[in-house]
Amino acid sequence: RRLPTSMVLVSMILLISNAQLQEFKALRKISASVQRMNLSRTIGLESIKHGLHAIGGFGP
Repeated sequence: RRLPTSMVLVSMILLISNAQLQEFKALRKISASVQRMNLSRTIGLESIKHGLHAIGGFGP
């Protein structure tokens, strides 16, 4: 017994929209972390450089 076409279409649309939602969430996470990184960059690359230098001798 076959499902009505409308049911199949609805379930496909739901699957697609769920996938897009997951992708959107992932993109939001990525952009948020990028913004955070940019923020820390503006706060001061110098302090980060000094920190790395103090930790393990990275940087100048």
